[in-house]
Amino acid sequence: MYKKLLFPVVATLSLVSPHSLAEAELLAHFELNGNTKDASGNLPDGQIVGNVTAVPDRCNNPNGAMYLDGNNSYIKVADGNFLTPRKASTVCLRANVLEPYRINKNHVLLSKYRADSSYETGYTVMVDRYDKLRIWSKGKNLTELSDYPEMLDFNDYGNWNHICLVDNKTNITTYVNGYPYSVKTSPDSVYADTSIPLLIGASYSGNGQPSIHSFATAYIDDVRVYSTPLTSNQVKRIAFEACPSPAL
Repeated sequence: MYKKLLFPVVATLSLVSPHSLAEAELLAHFELNGNTKDASGNLPDGQIVGNVTAVPDRCNNPNGAMYLDGNNSYIKVADGNFLTPRKASTVCLRANVLEPYRINKNHVLLSKYRADSSYETGYTVMVDRYDKLRIWSKGKNLTELSDYPEMLDFNDYGNWNHICLVDNKTNITTYVNGYPYSVKTSPDSVYADTSIPLLIGASYSGNGQPSIHSFATAYIDDVRVYSTPLTSNQVKRIAFEACPSPAL
């Protein structure tokens, strides 16, 4: 079944209470406003590798997002196992993927995913080389827990989209632009921890190094990780967050 991504919505009014996120426990927030600082204060600054530069965000704020050029460029966050699955119940980001189909290359927007051992664990958000949006989380024994059996056709290059993965320990729900697209049963077993660093704009290969097939050509902004599984309304609040009014 074909599913077209919704265009980003810039609302003039919030859909829910402005305090609806107040009780959600924020583990990390990379605003990417011209720097790679974690606004939550829990983690060290991300390390820039390659050509990562500040660009306007979806609201046209100067230096409001980061551009990654797809050529061995990414942001590395040495979080240890702080953002490992199950500690990170919600993972969200904004991205503007800039170019379509690339031979044998994917646009990995965010990844904390271990593939260099007898088991795999972690989460990844990507647009693959077949123009499909993939969001998944994996546990032990290569068990896929939250991928799309019918992956989203992605035809929205050059536009901003908001993407979230939420695991409430019962179900894993994936959201695009504030709306749920997939719900799967969360596993009974606990995820294995992984101390492999969080990457923004790339993912690791089986040898534990960033994969040459993963580097995103994209603008990326507002990476958030919560220990709290956000509700549907909370996800919508972030996705539909209004741009600030221009100064008079």
